Amino acid sequence: MAYQHYFYNNKPVPQDKWLHLCIYVADIYHFMQRNKIGHFGKDIEICDVQGLTPIHHVSELFTQTEGISTIAFNGNRAKQQSCEAFIFPQAASDHIHVECKTRMQPYEFMVMAALILAHNLCGDYYSIHSDSPKQEWQLVLAWINLHFDGGYTLPPIVN
Repeated sequence: MAYQHYFYNNKPVPQDKWLHLCIYVADIYHFMQRNKIGHFGKDIEICDVQGLTPIHHVSELFTQTEGISTIAFNGNRAKQQSCEAFIFPQAASDHIHVECKTRMQPYEFMVMAALILAHNLCGDYYSIHSDSPKQEWQLVLAWINLHFDGGYTLPPIVN
């Protein structure tokens, strides 16, 4: 099965909201690294967009793509745990891929977590869709609500 996540930037995200989202994504990354969280029965290892180099510093998650700030990562290609890179832009661009096929690889946990946070922290700025089952999303949502003290919801268009 090839789960696909789509995200559209409706309008540029203001810098304060973008930084807030980045701080939460960084917090998830740090928590995952400290606690060796698994997904689909495998440890999650977050790598660069090519899936070649493991990310060791949280700052490596945040890049510039076509001059636009992005959150960008993939799974580990050497362990056959990568698929399409997750490149999530602060502003729309014709050159930034707005979908991420994960094929149920472990890094999908972080993709879903980032999308749930974007929906809740920057909701008016993004439209998020997915063909991943709602049950998978609910597992990630439960973890986020536990980790960040509750109140988060799923994007409305999740199967």
